[in-house]
Amino acid sequence: MSALNTRDCPTASECASCGRRRKLVVREVDSDAGPACVTVCESCAELRDLPPLNPFIAPICVEAHRVHLGLAVSS
Repeated sequence: MSALNTRDCPTASECASCGRRRKLVVREVDSDAGPACVTVCESCAELRDLPPLNPFIAPICVEAHRVHLGLAVSS
């Protein structure tokens, strides 16, 4: 879980784990498709309570994260 790799990633409006809407941070999660970014609250980040990515949308999330990192060109 890396904060450095998520500094250019957008923050969603709520925690993907618990639904809180305050003190949100973006963290990197691993999926079968590769690393992706996810928004969680500080409490879930500290507990490492990161949600699993749905395998059907994981490739889309991974590609979006690659764009945030400057590793892919958005179309």
